[in-house]
Amino acid sequence: MTKRYRLAIYLQLHTGFALGLLRGLAQFARRHPNIDLLKFAKPASYQPFELRALKLNGIIAKVSSREDEAVLGQLGIPVVNISGQILTPSLPTLNTDDRRVGELAFGHFFRRGYRAVAYCGPRDHRASLLRRKGLAEAALAHDCRCDYYALKPEEENFVMPGQLRRTLATWLKTLPTGVGVLCFTDRVALAVAEAAEVARRRVPADIAILGVGNDLTRLDFAHTEISSIELPSPQIGLAAAELLLDLIRRRRKAATETLFQPPKIVTRRSTDHFAVADGTVALALDYIREHRSNTIYVDAIARAAGVSRRALEQRFRAALGLSIYSVVQRVHLERAQELMADPELSLAEISYASGYENQRHLNVAFRRLLQTTPGQYRASLGTDKAGKRR
Repeated sequence: MTKRYRLAIYLQLHTGFALGLLRGLAQFARRHPNIDLLKFAKPASYQPFELRALKLNGIIAKVSSREDEAVLGQLGIPVVNISGQILTPSLPTLNTDDRRVGELAFGHFFRRGYRAVAYCGPRDHRASLLRRKGLAEAALAHDCRCDYYALKPEEENFVMPGQLRRTLATWLKTLPTGVGVLCFTDRVALAVAEAAEVARRRVPADIAILGVGNDLTRLDFAHTEISSIELPSPQIGLAAAELLLDLIRRRRKAATETLFQPPKIVTRRSTDHFAVADGTVALALDYIREHRSNTIYVDAIARAAGVSRRALEQRFRAALGLSIYSVVQRVHLERAQELMADPELSLAEISYASGYENQRHLNVAFRRLLQTTPGQYRASLGTDKAGKRR
């Protein structure tokens, strides 16, 4: 007879990240019908008596303080942390590679011509500090300016949103025109977008804004369409449950921290802009963006911009430090990455819809620019090679 287990999951259930975790946990539940999954909102503090009364075999929890870590670590059952707020040496943690989030953000801004970046996030949250560090290190490597606004605890909790908008507006006025701002979460990104209106800074012409989480529960109601870095929450949810079950069965220790790569950036209006002063290059970039789903030829771009191919190449190098061809390849690749998440599209269809002549060209681009294959990239998103959700 198959043994039954009782597992509890403690999450902030109102967030988009939690919904992604629950999708991964649902996939785990379908694979293991002998597992009872109990879902709870994260309490203000974990109470040992209440936890023991549930007669659990294991717990997946958001651990946000040393007190949380101590209480959960003394229960005598395996516990897996799925929060990046603090490092928990006594508990195995599954988390996003937050430093990579910052690096991805910088690359997104840099390819669009932004040579100044900034970060807005809490000062005491480990994930926030790592995202800031990834952004700042990438900026330093490319000799770009990087500014920082540290949210105070009361600002992070949006206790006084009107005051926060005014404070952020004052900060935004100190930034140069043509700056890309990475925000700790989509919630922070929306506050920055509102502050930009107060500061009379245009989005994205003056300030490009990039959130984290792709939380549609918030973004779908925003006045400004905010670009966002999608997080691997479904993969983390599934992997956390599988690890917890393995720990229960084998009674072994796990690695302190396992990191998952953010899968993609979902581009919307808040970063859909190229920060260049050269009007001819701007025209060419507009043409590239408008035709990203088709095969793009450099001669056609030059005709649209009204200059010779040679002259346009020289202007691209001067304005962006990049060739026209490299920009075109990146735009096609970003389009392909967006489409990979659609389980109904085959790789051949994605190739066609991303402007590649055939699937072989898509394979070459992924290997050269991402050091992976389209199939492997899609698998990391939770879809198989046939394009069906696992």
